[in-house]
Amino acid sequence: MAQTISFAPGPTYYSFYVVSWRKWLIYLSLLKVAWLTDNRTQPPRSKAVPPEVKQKMILDHIRSTCTCHTLKDLEKMLPSVASINGIQVKDFITGLLNENKICMEKIGSNNWYWSFPSDEKRERKNVQERLLRDLNRLTKTVEQLEDEVQKKQARAKEEEGTRDPMDIEIERRSLMEQKAELFIEIEQLQTQKTAFEDNGVSKIKQKTEEINNWKREIDIWEDNISIMEQYLYKLAGGDRGLVEAIKKLCYGDDYEDDHDMSEPQC
Repeated sequence: MAQTISFAPGPTYYSFYVVSWRKWLIYLSLLKVAWLTDNRTQPPRSKAVPPEVKQKMILDHIRSTCTCHTLKDLEKMLPSVASINGIQVKDFITGLLNENKICMEKIGSNNWYWSFPSDEKRERKNVQERLLRDLNRLTKTVEQLEDEVQKKQARAKEEEGTRDPMDIEIERRSLMEQKAELFIEIEQLQTQKTAFEDNGVSKIKQKTEEINNWKREIDIWEDNISIMEQYLYKLAGGDRGLVEAIKKLCYGDDYEDDHDMSEPQC
């Protein structure tokens, strides 16, 4: 009898596929864990800084330098200050110019830009004066409305019976609503004025300390310059003409002929 050969899959065939599927499941599970871990450890995206904040950072930095800058200097300096691109610098500077927060002067072939702490003080003073004008204007308007309400109430009493009471009530409510809105605006202005004055006091103290520090630094540098001039006089062997020529070369336009320079002390 011929022996029949069976091609039915045996246990080894099924075991191979079961093991393969288990490996795939384990592999997919590991991928999922890795993906979740990577997303969990990934730092959150930082929020974009508003242009107004960047403009304030640029203005504060320009004022802190206490000097003038060309546009080329600002394009090199400001990107690291306000986290902007170099091509954006011109737009921010133009915006500050349009708002009169910085000054610009064309000297030679370059435009020079600056804004000093004194400019900030003048700007704050202008804002304070504007707030006071608005406050006075609103106060006068409220007084006029109150006077108008009183007059219309008196006239309404005199005309009682001739005018429609509904019209009188509607007009009275309209005037009272206007008065309430103006009172709210006055309170807001007074709050701004108080905050402005409080902030101004702290700014004045800060500027006073800065001025005192600058005065101390000026005294130190004047002493250093005097010592260097005395040392130069010694090196020149007492030749005053040589010393004056060197000083004129070093100081340039700031040179002043000083004939009363004291002799070096031994």
